[in-house]
Amino acid sequence: MKNSYEYRKYLSKESQILLRNFKIIKNNSVIFSGIIPDQLNYTVYCKKFIIYSQKYNIYNILKKIYINILYLIEIFKKKTFFKYNCLVYFWPKDNKEAEFQLTYLLSKLKKNCNVYIIGKKRSGINRIKKLMEHLIIFIKIDFARNCIIYHGILKKEIKIYIKKFLKEYVWNGLIIYNLPGVFGYKGIDQGSLLLISTFNKFIHGKILDLCSGSGILSVALSHFSSNIQLTLIDIYDSALWCSKKHLIKNNILGNVYESDLYSNVLEKFDYIISNPPLHEDLKLTTKIIYNIIKKSKKFLKINGKLRIVTNSMYCYKYIFKKYFKNYCIILKTKNIRFIKVFI
Repeated sequence: MKNSYEYRKYLSKESQILLRNFKIIKNNSVIFSGIIPDQLNYTVYCKKFIIYSQKYNIYNILKKIYINILYLIEIFKKKTFFKYNCLVYFWPKDNKEAEFQLTYLLSKLKKNCNVYIIGKKRSGINRIKKLMEHLIIFIKIDFARNCIIYHGILKKEIKIYIKKFLKEYVWNGLIIYNLPGVFGYKGIDQGSLLLISTFNKFIHGKILDLCSGSGILSVALSHFSSNIQLTLIDIYDSALWCSKKHLIKNNILGNVYESDLYSNVLEKFDYIISNPPLHEDLKLTTKIIYNIIKKSKKFLKINGKLRIVTNSMYCYKYIFKKYFKNYCIILKTKNIRFIKVFI
């Protein structure tokens, strides 16, 4: 490479610290997972590798480059990972999510597998020693540019008990399940409750629950109206798992599938409902909400409606005016706005 500095400066900090320690993956058979960074050029150092992405948007980008990439926790068996002797896991901002994902991955590995954890200091990665001490002893092996690498060796094969991580609560007689990392894990958030408070029996037709998370909006809407056909989409495999479980457990009919916003949506709807995320891992972003609003017209029928919750700290007035003739703020609190849009 002509200019190593020019190459490195475009890599994420996590990628840079791994590249600086490339010997840990050199000539190994490596599983990459977690919040996989922007570039994976260092895979050239591996004897062989496989990528397991928990997020469909990342999977969608990387599958165009790599053949050996997996998505969705239920699609592969334990032996899929047995031919690999090294796991590189990129730590997310949610420590409980990290504990769940890592425990799941460890349950798929064979004994004596090397495990490397990489993440930013402010993500809470230093908690790994306490969180995982019952499974692996982790030692810090490098720290640079506010990124850390921990190393440990899996000394025994382990099992994962989903019930340990699964939270269950009841809303209006309906059972709600949630896994770590899925929005609303600690309970129904105020934004969802605000949106749910506007539901009534007059909502009917085809409903798209965009960024569905646990599926609470669709489950709640089915409580008010029976004349609906539900479609729930999300990028996160755990969110899709929760949504499917909710529909089955509460005897609700609906379709659940992965989609990066509208990427896999092929039909039009009477309503799009959404309480979208404000974060992409550690970064605040308005990009998701902007894209939902901007592209929603294409997926709404004539007289279709978009109902969306936004944070009051951001103003979306100009984008609503740009793409829609009519919109109004139905409800507003100190931190949250509920906005209704008409075609």
